[in-house]
Amino acid sequence: MAKLMRATDWSQSALGAPASWPISLRVALGILLTSRFEMWLGWGPDVSFFYNDAYRPTLGIKHPNSLAQPTAKLWAEIWDDVEPRIRQVYDTGQATWDRALLLILERSGEPEETYHTFSYSPILGESGKTEGLLCAVTEDTLQVISERRMETLRNLSLRLAGATDARSVLSAAHEVIGTNAHDLPFTLAYLFNDGTPELAFTTGIAEDEFPAALCEIVSLDVRTPQDVQSLSATLPTGAWDRAAREVIAVPLVGQGAEANLGVILVALNPLRPFDEDYAGFLNLIAGQVAAGLAGADAYESERRRSRALSDALRMRQDAAEVLERANLRLATEIDKRTGERDRLRALFQNAPSFMCILSGPEHTFEFANHAYSELVGQRDLVGMTIREALPDVEGQGYFELLDEVYNTATPFVGREMAVTIYRDSRSLPEERFVNLVYQPIFDEKGAVTGIFAEGHDVTDQKRAEESLRQINDNLADLVTARTHERDMTWRVSEDLFIVCGFDYAIRNVNPAWSAALGYTQDELTRMSFYDIFHPDDLMSVRDQTKALSEGRTIKDLDWRLRSSDGKYLWYSWSCVPEGDQFYGAGRDVTSRKILEEQLRRSQKMEALGQLTGGVAHDFNNLLQVISGNLQLLNKDVAGNSRAESRVQNALAGVTRGSKLASQLLAFGRRQPLEPRVVNVGRFLKGMDDMLRRTLGEEIELETVVSGGLWNTMIDPNQIENAVLNLAINARDAMNGRGRLTVEASNAALDETYARANDAEPGQYVLIAVTDTGTGIPEDMLEKVFEPFFSTKPEGKGTGLGLSMVYGLVKQSNGHVKIYSELGHGTTVKIYLPRTQATEDILLDLRDAPVQGGTETVLVVEDDDEVRETTVVLLTDLGYRTLRARDAASALTVIESGVPIDLLFTDVVMPGPLRSPELARKAVERLPHLAVLFTSGYTENAIVHGGRLDAGVELLPKPYSRENLARKIRHVLVNQQQRNAAAQALNSEQADRPTSVTSVSLNILLVEDDPLIQLNTADMLESLGHVVLSAATGRQALGLIGRDIDLLMTDLGLPDMHGTDLVTAYREQRPNLPVLIASGDVAAARTIDNVSILLKPYSATDIAKALLALPSQSER
Repeated sequence: MAKLMRATDWSQSALGAPASWPISLRVALGILLTSRFEMWLGWGPDVSFFYNDAYRPTLGIKHPNSLAQPTAKLWAEIWDDVEPRIRQVYDTGQATWDRALLLILERSGEPEETYHTFSYSPILGESGKTEGLLCAVTEDTLQVISERRMETLRNLSLRLAGATDARSVLSAAHEVIGTNAHDLPFTLAYLFNDGTPELAFTTGIAEDEFPAALCEIVSLDVRTPQDVQSLSATLPTGAWDRAAREVIAVPLVGQGAEANLGVILVALNPLRPFDEDYAGFLNLIAGQVAAGLAGADAYESERRRSRALSDALRMRQDAAEVLERANLRLATEIDKRTGERDRLRALFQNAPSFMCILSGPEHTFEFANHAYSELVGQRDLVGMTIREALPDVEGQGYFELLDEVYNTATPFVGREMAVTIYRDSRSLPEERFVNLVYQPIFDEKGAVTGIFAEGHDVTDQKRAEESLRQINDNLADLVTARTHERDMTWRVSEDLFIVCGFDYAIRNVNPAWSAALGYTQDELTRMSFYDIFHPDDLMSVRDQTKALSEGRTIKDLDWRLRSSDGKYLWYSWSCVPEGDQFYGAGRDVTSRKILEEQLRRSQKMEALGQLTGGVAHDFNNLLQVISGNLQLLNKDVAGNSRAESRVQNALAGVTRGSKLASQLLAFGRRQPLEPRVVNVGRFLKGMDDMLRRTLGEEIELETVVSGGLWNTMIDPNQIENAVLNLAINARDAMNGRGRLTVEASNAALDETYARANDAEPGQYVLIAVTDTGTGIPEDMLEKVFEPFFSTKPEGKGTGLGLSMVYGLVKQSNGHVKIYSELGHGTTVKIYLPRTQATEDILLDLRDAPVQGGTETVLVVEDDDEVRETTVVLLTDLGYRTLRARDAASALTVIESGVPIDLLFTDVVMPGPLRSPELARKAVERLPHLAVLFTSGYTENAIVHGGRLDAGVELLPKPYSRENLARKIRHVLVNQQQRNAAAQALNSEQADRPTSVTSVSLNILLVEDDPLIQLNTADMLESLGHVVLSAATGRQALGLIGRDIDLLMTDLGLPDMHGTDLVTAYREQRPNLPVLIASGDVAAARTIDNVSILLKPYSATDIAKALLALPSQSER
């Protein structure tokens, strides 16, 4: 894009030649063209359009002819959507934010459904007024459409799960398909009946209104999109403002070798291409419907089979009774008709009922048919007595019944008699149920010679009847239980239940209404929707009530209800119609709504933070080039007062730009913090003079600090900026006259407050800034922390001051709250977490002298202009310089052996070798090397949890010549002191006697500084002692049970004071010697019976302190 801009003839454009463009436009274009984010920029009254390479795909065929075109002309198709947002930025200077906004673009020559998340941010001109805007955008089209289609498929699957017949399958498909009018503007579903398509249902179009030409497409049996533009005047549009251009017939494919069950004719989305994803979506819908129909058919077939089986069982029983009577007659004549025995045998053998003939008093088998063998299993029966053949039936009463029939000549008829048999040797015993007849067989003299047994296995029928009986019994119990559960649920549920007429009159409610909203039952039943629902929700409530009256159900709709005290609570409603009323259930989702709003704000801030991070890096590099060259130019124009004045004005602009980037980073929680342990009371009193100069003589300043104030961990420079910002806002709100009170005190946030205000419960140090100004309207209070929002007149502020405060406090794990009343003033309360650590001594480099040096500095910077400017500034300060454009080439310089005193490197570097890794390798090769990082945005390279890593030195971009000189000198001097200490330690170790003490001690060393801990442990071990190390008081307490001869501890530990650690140890080990190693002698002397080792100390000092410890007899 930079090449295209250079090749463009700007002389004929409304903007004129680039040389005449305002500096604010050129700076913004520099950010735009070098950023990898998808961005565009609008400038001037006609919003002339500029864009970067990342934005080109969004333009499509409009590139490359879009450059400098009026936005209203370039994006004419969406101007109605974006113009109000652009006007808001130009008119109010306030940024806009939209997530996944639908925009119908014509970037491919045809209208196209697209979704975009973007923000319009104002660009201020030299007059301080908004003269342009910057837009960062991401396209969400595929995500939004995919989620919409997945929801349709998911809902269809859920609805089809309970469908057991074709009617319910079609009803479910009709309901779900009709909800997605975006991808399915209208549909016609046909089922084949002997090959003839019959209309099953329609969505989006009435059954009697669609043109006959659509039916012809179904008859063509074509499975590709068909053009229907000639019918557009008669077709519905679905969710769009235009009719479908194409339809496609999607087959309902049967299972296995079955023919197609039918076809769904689908109108295609006129604003999306019919691609593989779209086709796959339609095939999945058709597949689910076809599977549902096949399942319903299978269910119906099984139901018919069960009914037929039941009918067969009844017929079988009736036939058995007829056969029973026939068999009785047959048995009395069997001896007379012996000639017919064989014919009867064959008849009996294949009879459906089981039969056998038993002879003699022992009941010996003469005959058993196939059905009998199926009942008792395949056994050798003929010739065996029943007791021999069926020993497993012994004891069940059947043998006794046979004996009785034989002996009394009396027939026996039994129904549903249970018998337990082993059908084979490997099976478990099986209980069967039989209807049977034992009929005596008489000879010609009337004597009983045997028994004819015949019957039916009715096990399946018996079990079916038992199951049916059990279901009926359970059903009654179930109805009773469900009725009781419903009544109990109605009474005890915390959800709101309602019975309401379609006239909006409330007919009945459950007790939860009174508990949640404070109304009595009588009050509620005298109300209507107009009395209780939020006015903004009434239109939606009326529309959904109308839908209920038309037989539709509603689900998961969020509406607000007014409680008796006037507050509104959010409830999620689901309702179903029945008769002239509907039933509804509402669940309190107020907490969810609050969390959603907090999440929305958090995501908005995170998105802005990611954007500002990338922009800040490019912007600060650009400012660094400008700043460095202006400072060098200032020397060249010395003596020319007019030129010097212009340079100073330009440098002031750089400072303003730097502050703007810093505030953006602070709001986005991307500002690298250097926290220190601070006593806020002393810190605020130290700001007194600065605040008085800022506020002016007409504003009275009072600073109130409570006694016993706790310490907090905070970046001193950033909290100073925060308090200063609040003071400036207060001054403007008081119009330069009034009273400003700055207070510091201890505070505690409990669980209830913390949960309601997105904070963590615990102990805090509170800073409260109160003014007597005009106050802030209540409806604006929730917006004051948003970036670019300001209550001041246009041109009087950036709207980033309070955003910076908010971002800093949140990044420091704190909490901020604003209170205001119109006409009375405003209070901003900042809660900073308490720390137990000892207060740090704060060093302000701004007070240090500006001086150079003669050391050698290796400058590593990928931006050529920044690198060259930095080298010139360092050279001007007297330093020798080496340069490298990336980490890999810098490492080559280091490994060459050239003497280097300081590595000065940008954090964000191209190439595989990252800057922190370069620094680590450099220090490995040159242990005495000092390292200083610089960056406009650190990402996560040297910053974790929003804080600089321990031991890291950082100079933020853009920096002035003075800041560069002070920081370079500070880092070099610190490194020189460390080098000298290490050299002295090595000399002492070389001269030290090999043994100073005669006894080896087990020493617990508690020290939070890793370098001091490492050096001290090394010295103790060289003296012959065994060392256990801990960095915190909690770690030390965890070692209390170990074999320890001496506790050696610093007083300033990160989680507790050293005195508390000593007290805890002495409670369990009162005779343990304690050596306090600290620079605070006064604090150490407040502890009884301890030895003191003054920091800094040497190995000899340690040895002397150990020799001076009291002996066991002295303790």
